[in-house]
Amino acid sequence: MFTQQRERKFGRRLIVSSLILVLMLVVTLLPNNAPTQEKKIVLDIYHLYSVDSFERGYLKYFMDEITKRSKNRITFKEHPSGEFGFLKTDAHDACVNNVYQIFNLPDNYLEGVSPVANGAYMPFLIENWDEAKIVTELSRTYLNDFVTKRWSEVQLSCNAFPLHQLMSAKPVRKLDDLRGYKIRLASSSQVPIYKALGATPVTIMPGEVSVAMTQGVVDGLVSNPHFAIQYGAFESVKYLYLMNIGSPTFSTWMSKKALESLPKDLQALFPQVGKEMENMIWKDNYIAKVIKETYPKHGVKVEPMPKPVLDKMKEIAIPGIWEDWAAKGGPECQAFLKKAREALKK
Repeated sequence: MFTQQRERKFGRRLIVSSLILVLMLVVTLLPNNAPTQEKKIVLDIYHLYSVDSFERGYLKYFMDEITKRSKNRITFKEHPSGEFGFLKTDAHDACVNNVYQIFNLPDNYLEGVSPVANGAYMPFLIENWDEAKIVTELSRTYLNDFVTKRWSEVQLSCNAFPLHQLMSAKPVRKLDDLRGYKIRLASSSQVPIYKALGATPVTIMPGEVSVAMTQGVVDGLVSNPHFAIQYGAFESVKYLYLMNIGSPTFSTWMSKKALESLPKDLQALFPQVGKEMENMIWKDNYIAKVIKETYPKHGVKVEPMPKPVLDKMKEIAIPGIWEDWAAKGGPECQAFLKKAREALKK
């Protein structure tokens, strides 16, 4: 009898053990739907803008949308102006995991950036937003070719900056008003124009311009009209002269290695949101509203540059400065300028 009890007890234990093993096997074979903690991807993003610049506003849209659409799987670490040597090949090569924006000026061929794409900023080559779109498309092609030959990069967007105007502390009504006029310029390509008119180009950091204008060290500057907002210069800027002297190209890039290292479902976000950002900038033409509303609100007189002054500027710039730039840049620059003039009928 005792033996029978032991056998029954052993049998029950065997059944229970077998059931446990079966359950464990079933659990092992079932798909695991429990959420896994995926490590966040942090991408460096480099740019040349202060926090309150209009360009950084669009870049913030780019970062926020990528983070939101990736459901917070991707975040960004910003490196603003001054933290990255964009124009140096070795610095570029050292930064593999990145997104960055650069803008191009005609004199950058001295610093190793594509001289061809910089042709967009030749004085008076671009004189309105529609022309900016035409030349930017040319720049996109040339710049993409230049960059991808040297580095493994993906272009996410390409735009033009708002056209540059003259912000002045004193009136400019006639040519004689520019004699002895101290001016801060955005590019060395503009220097011959103002020197020929008797003005004195001054080298000064953007953040110092407002105080310098108040103290009479600088009488005016040529730049994107958002400048006065960005650097709080409305106290010193009394006049905004519309002359549409030109517009540099700026573009957003991403390391191809960084892009391809992302999960497949996240890779498509970058060109998609980059294109959205590009279209927003073209559609908004944000600076037109700034000129129309913000400047008058601060008591700034908005006027067209007097025709005799503007005509003389163009006479100096076209074709002399254009041809000088193309000659220094070589055959590609000459071809770019030829295509741009044909497209713009200039």
